[in-house]
Amino acid sequence: MNGSLDNWIFYSTQTLSWTQRVQIALDVAKGLHYLHSDTNPSHVHKDIKSSNILLDSNLRAKIANFVLAAEGYEGEFASTRHIVGTTGYMAPEYLENGLLSPKLDVYSFGVLLLEMISGIEAVSESDKDLLSSKTLENILTKENPGENLKDLIDPSLQENYPLNLALSVAKLTESCLQRNPDGRPTMDDIVHSLAGFLDVSLSWEISTGTYSSASTSSVTRYLEER
Repeated sequence: MNGSLDNWIFYSTQTLSWTQRVQIALDVAKGLHYLHSDTNPSHVHKDIKSSNILLDSNLRAKIANFVLAAEGYEGEFASTRHIVGTTGYMAPEYLENGLLSPKLDVYSFGVLLLEMISGIEAVSESDKDLLSSKTLENILTKENPGENLKDLIDPSLQENYPLNLALSVAKLTESCLQRNPDGRPTMDDIVHSLAGFLDVSLSWEISTGTYSSASTSSVTRYLEER
């Protein structure tokens, strides 16, 4: 095992490549899609965050810590007075009104994506709201959003990423962070988007010769499927 995702994003001297981050995001999205759509009854994880994502020896992601998981109510909202989770990752409708649905995990996943894009923790002891949906919204609504996005993207990547794809991931992230849960995509939508993004990212790595040893197997599989 390679520990939890938060250690790799925030504390490690090693840097996850752009493609590795997209692959990890896709792995997590597939896990959540399984919880929401393929378990009977369906479930909501309720505590998706970077410290609950474990990486194996190939840096593939697994969701951990199902202590707070609850039945997903077939996509409908349920209400609870027992608010549990991690500050900074909890959706507004859950934090403010106790409303529980699969869209809670979608919001938390959006926060996770934002951390992976920026390399900044969603919350810290010194700043309880270090990252927010407003950060991304302000960037994407300005002129030249792609260039503005560079200021947010993790500097440890040293601009080794396809900017147009980074912008697409940022837009997906913003959609996950919509205040209105009805405006958020489903995990099925997210899986399809990220699968396409991964193909583009692998193609970019091949064309630029920037892929790392950790992504060699993904590149090989990509080429075999072509």
